[in-house]
Order: sequence, then C-alpha cells, then structure tokens
Amino acid sequence: MKQTETQKKNKKIAAAVYLYQANNDGEWGELRFDFENGTAEIVKLADWNTEKSNIFAKTAIRFVQRLPEARLLKSVVVSFESETLGK
Repeated sequence: MKQTETQKKNKKIAAAVYLYQANNDGEWGELRFDFENGTAEIVKLADWNTEKSNIFAKTAIRFVQRLPEARLLKSVVVSFESETLGK
C-alpha cells in the first residue's frame, strides 16, 4: 500500500487515500479513509479476482484504521494468510 493523498483539518489528518495491490504484479486499487467520521471505502478493487482483492482491501482498511494518527504510514506491506486466497 502507498499513501497518495492526505487532508488535514486543525493540524490533524482528517482523510487519506491509499493505493494497494492484492499481489505484486496486479493492478492498483484505491482505498479512501475519513478519519473524522471513522469510515473507509473501497473506491476501486485492485484485481479482476474480486474475491481475493476484496478480502485484501478489507484487511488493509482494518490495518490502517487501527493505526494512531501519528503512525499513518506513507507506504507499508500488509501481509496476511487466508484460506480463501489459496482457492
């Protein structure tokens, strides 16, 4: 994942946009976060395999939402295992 955009309000990060890949050679997807309201959305899935991409996007959203504002990363590799991905 890589952060491509942030919006600040009162010196705090209010929103951010991240691009992500479900694998190293696929298309980039887009995730948008609204930290003021505690919401996130999948704007674009990264892969034609929507099952795999959707699982990864939701995992990435949970990862970023758990970070304190001071720890928002410019880029990060989020790894996880899922039985569904192997099918």
